[in-house]
Amino acid sequence: MEQLTESQIKQVSAGSDTGSLGYSIGYGIGYVLGGGAGTDLGIWLHKVIND
Repeated sequence: MEQLTESQIKQVSAGSDTGSLGYSIGYGIGYVLGGGAGTDLGIWLHKVIND
């Protein structure tokens, strides 16, 4: 294993932070959209069953 310089270590940790942020944003959007779709499906099912 070669020694990493301080600037290389900073680049790696910055890349990791960016990846985590991207994951959080993507997960949040997916959760909101998925939740909305689930709610719509629930309302639709409710109407189908009760009509």
